[in-house]
Amino acid sequence: MNRIKLRNLGFFLLFIFSTTLSYSQNPYYIFTSDSLKGFDQKAALKEMRDRNLDPEDQMGFMYWKKRDFVNIKYNLGSGNSSDNYQSSSFFSKIPSGNDQIMAAPCVNEGFESNVLAPWLGSRGTNSNSCNYPATPTLIALGAPFLQINTTPFFDPIVGVVPNSPFAGNKVLKLNDNNNTNPFFSVVKVNQQFSVTSTNFLYEFAYIMIASGSNHICCDMPYMYVRIRDAINILQTCPNFSILPPSVTTTASCPGIGPTTWTTVGANTYNQGWQKYSIDLTPYMNQNVTVEVFVSDCSQGGHYGYGYFDSNCNTFGITLNNATVFPAPTQTVNVQAPCATTATLSAPTGLNPYNWNGPPLSAIVNNTNQTISTSVAGDYTLTMNPTGVCNPIVRIVRLSFVPPLGAFATPTSICSAGSNTTSVLTATGATTYTWSTSPPVFTSTVAVSPTATTIYTVTGTTSTCTTTQTLQLVVNANPTVAVNSSCLLYTSPSPRD
Repeated sequence: MNRIKLRNLGFFLLFIFSTTLSYSQNPYYIFTSDSLKGFDQKAALKEMRDRNLDPEDQMGFMYWKKRDFVNIKYNLGSGNSSDNYQSSSFFSKIPSGNDQIMAAPCVNEGFESNVLAPWLGSRGTNSNSCNYPATPTLIALGAPFLQINTTPFFDPIVGVVPNSPFAGNKVLKLNDNNNTNPFFSVVKVNQQFSVTSTNFLYEFAYIMIASGSNHICCDMPYMYVRIRDAINILQTCPNFSILPPSVTTTASCPGIGPTTWTTVGANTYNQGWQKYSIDLTPYMNQNVTVEVFVSDCSQGGHYGYGYFDSNCNTFGITLNNATVFPAPTQTVNVQAPCATTATLSAPTGLNPYNWNGPPLSAIVNNTNQTISTSVAGDYTLTMNPTGVCNPIVRIVRLSFVPPLGAFATPTSICSAGSNTTSVLTATGATTYTWSTSPPVFTSTVAVSPTATTIYTVTGTTSTCTTTQTLQLVVNANPTVAVNSSCLLYTSPSPRD
């Protein structure tokens, strides 16, 4: 009986302990001495000293070491360093049921409606900056974790925050500049939308602010921008991991960040809006989900927060600084009407660029955004913007539309008889208009005038319109005159 009571008491205490675990993500939490029996305090202290952690982070570091030990000791879960979000096991977790309902295209992606929806907000705890963060708690728009600001406004660290690179004046602030309770805060917003020919380029801009810099990669405050596909699988590419510079090392840190940072006191931030683009054409006619995270450091001693804005757009090849040919597919047909030279410009924001043209073009590994050529053919444009794993490649098929031509077959006819019809033909344009009565809008027209007539054809290709004239000669009907003279010959009578 006593054994049963003790066993029940043990289960009860374990339940209480597990409940406490789920609500005790606090560096001031005190573990019982029994739960820490076997914990190597000296090794943990040595690692803390070797990592040269700031005083603000030392308590959080020891908390997570103890939490990992207790989790493993009582089979409450693995240590926080073992479930790295880049692992292949994470990407293999495909949800059951792959039927998808197409979401709406981009809506309020730039927060201009001054509401969060259809974005969803959530919050969690950062125990390791190299792990994919869990954010189980849904949160609504409002201070301190999600706020919509109207630009320009004043930030206590950055100073004046100007308008973002996109239209409008609304931007979203994620997380707060507070390194006290709640500790280890990570805030997430996500939105799902369908990719169409009108929104296959996702653009975003951010300003990231982080407190403290004495961290290794997996400790630092961060901002992540990630993509999930139609069946909710997190994509390895693109991967935008915005990490402030560390005095320890950033060489092994995943993802990318801005190339320059500004440090003021204990705070580091990127100066001005950083703008990047994501090519969504691999997900055409599918749903994607954009996820944005901003987190404190994993030791609880330093905050991280950021400002974010985004825009759904398209991209294409610009001809002669005027006409844009959209590029939702790999091959882009570009026609240069009424011209013998073409200037081709790659889309802005997807640099670096590399152009290669047909042999006679002399375009070989050209790294400019814009090239000029007088040679028709296929030009391969390779774009390798920050954050992608595979280059974006487009085949630009350039053709020069020839001058408008017009001719008649035959070139002359008769006003009557069997040869009274001529076929007029125009070439070199996309659409045509003949000056017949009534007008004809095809490339060929049959005419039967009774007198010599001048015809005009107007041809249009893209924004270029030209005219051409031709004369159809009508010959007069021939007059046939028959003149005859008759000689009457009288044969002499035969002689007797």
